[in-house]
Amino acid sequence: MEMVFQMKYLITLLLFLSHYALTAVEFTIDKVDVYCDQDIRCSDVNNVFQSLKREFVSYEHFKDVLKLYVANEGIQEFSYVISNKNSSRQLSIQLKLRKLIVEIKDPVLDGDYELELPTVTPVKVDDFFEFQKIIETQKMYKDAVKDAGFEDAVVSYDIQENDEGVTVAFNIKLGVPTIVKKVHIISKSQYISNFVSARMQSYLNKPFSVQEFKADLDELKKILIEFGYYLIDFEVKYKFKGKDVILFFNILKTERFVFNINLNQILSPSSIKSELSNLLISGQRKLTKEDIKLNILEKLKSMGHLYAQLNVVQDVQKDSYGDPITYFKIHIDSSLKLKNQGILFKGNNFYSQEELNSFYFINATELAKFKYFDPSYIEFFINLLREKYIEDGFVSVWLDKPVIDFDRKNGSFFLIFKIREGMRTSIRSLSFKGINEKLSYEIRNQIETKEGLFFNPVTFKADLNKVESILKNKGYYYAK
Repeated sequence: MEMVFQMKYLITLLLFLSHYALTAVEFTIDKVDVYCDQDIRCSDVNNVFQSLKREFVSYEHFKDVLKLYVANEGIQEFSYVISNKNSSRQLSIQLKLRKLIVEIKDPVLDGDYELELPTVTPVKVDDFFEFQKIIETQKMYKDAVKDAGFEDAVVSYDIQENDEGVTVAFNIKLGVPTIVKKVHIISKSQYISNFVSARMQSYLNKPFSVQEFKADLDELKKILIEFGYYLIDFEVKYKFKGKDVILFFNILKTERFVFNINLNQILSPSSIKSELSNLLISGQRKLTKEDIKLNILEKLKSMGHLYAQLNVVQDVQKDSYGDPITYFKIHIDSSLKLKNQGILFKGNNFYSQEELNSFYFINATELAKFKYFDPSYIEFFINLLREKYIEDGFVSVWLDKPVIDFDRKNGSFFLIFKIREGMRTSIRSLSFKGINEKLSYEIRNQIETKEGLFFNPVTFKADLNKVESILKNKGYYYAK
């Protein structure tokens, strides 16, 4: 006999439409007149403000909506008067629109060098003219040429205004750049020293761009890591003398690592190599054989190979430059993939054994679907099962850590999930406060949460968002 505990909940949805919504009298605008300076956009702005001809919760609500309109329409000067004529309320608006930017001329460089300047700036064609954005663009150009090695560059702007709008131009005087005169390299590795030296030749006797140099260092480091120098690091210092700079390179941790991997096609050698190299890079220390074993065995375990036997051999040799190379030879001696022999659910009354068993495999990973051991999915399934109970109205449900019975001899395992079901909760009543009955009825018809249904917190949360959206679409912009 199925036993289900139920508990009735009373849900009251409070809609806070601001401090005036519950007490103030409705406020109506019957007519809107807009007086605008001679501008081709006045007609469009007039059409926007005509939508203010409607009912509002209160006068305070009207003022808040009006502020949003003014903020969005590029208005420079604004005033309004409300008057009553022939028992109707009239809104008269006087405004002046901000000028639009109609043209931005390409920056003019005064100097013998070609530079890449930002193509996306705060100043944009068809935007409203704002002097602050001119200043921001000026600073952006200044920073760009400074990063390119022109510390003394001067950026000026020219603003021309006419009836059509505003034209903006920027002029850049580069001045004398900072030049790289020498590069000194210190390294225990002759190969790396030669490699970096060749790369640095492109900087000699050219303007020194700090940002470009840092980006090139990162790229250089990536290339050396791909060659197996996973711990490589740079110490770089700059010595300035007037407009000349000398670069000092100290190259650290130049040992190279090579992985020879044979995992009998169980795991991809490239994926293991990538994982081990990432361990080296993130840890910034040499790996031991034990580190490698632990990492790969955990990976194999997650794939159902619980009792794999792994062999790791370490050897150090030197290349033709005399630099040390550490070799790791990795291979699997034997492996046993565990097969699922069955799943048992205990303590479940609401769902049958068959329903829960089906639910386990419907959501399973590829490994678990084929009944192989997948510890990550077993852990994930606990959360899935808990959510399933909650969505069906169970306010509380307790799931113990699953029991896994391993049979190493036969290469199998058995799963046991223990469940303690709490009370199931239904909705006794649903009410809305802060809005009229007509709007309340309209909202009820658009949400999933209903009287008599079992309480689903996931659906309820989505309904709260839907209610706020409905209210905002009706002009209640501050509804919560």
